[in-house]
Amino acid sequence: MDKNFQRQTHFVGVMIPADIQDRIQEFRSYMNERYGCKSGHGTPPHITLIPPFVLPSEFEDGDVKNAVENAIQKTVKSGTLPFNARISGFGAFEERTLFAHVESNQKWTALRDSFVQSFQSNLPGTVRKTSRLFTPHITVANRDIPSGVMDEALQYFSGIELNEEFPVEEICIFVRSPKGGWEEGECFF
Repeated sequence: MDKNFQRQTHFVGVMIPADIQDRIQEFRSYMNERYGCKSGHGTPPHITLIPPFVLPSEFEDGDVKNAVENAIQKTVKSGTLPFNARISGFGAFEERTLFAHVESNQKWTALRDSFVQSFQSNLPGTVRKTSRLFTPHITVANRDIPSGVMDEALQYFSGIELNEEFPVEEICIFVRSPKGGWEEGECFF
């Protein structure tokens, strides 16, 4: 396993309602039973805003909290938050990640950009600026998907109706647990 992956200490994500989490867990269970996929099962289904990062020693958890609170304040003030998210069907990032598709829009991009800017200002070195387009999604399986099965898995999921809408109203900090997984920490908004 990648050393940097093991050292990652935090990430930030939008929580989804419990009933939708339950459906995503069913899809994760299918991928586990059918293909042996276990990656990500220890983390509640969510939409990542700030990917896992290593918190430098000069910062502490309170600094992460401040960066999150600053981003939320900015997005509420600008009218980005609150908004409703829409999930429709499934997709994949090549062979590496199967996900529930969250419809992208300007509010998602503005929300993510606000968080990136806040982290770059308040916690320099924790978040890299990327030129990749933000694709909000809810991971069903990743990293341990066997080679060559993505098309089959997508074919299976194409037969499942997944159309949900929910308010974006809970943004959480996730912290690396002593056992190596992720634990939901403080939530805001």
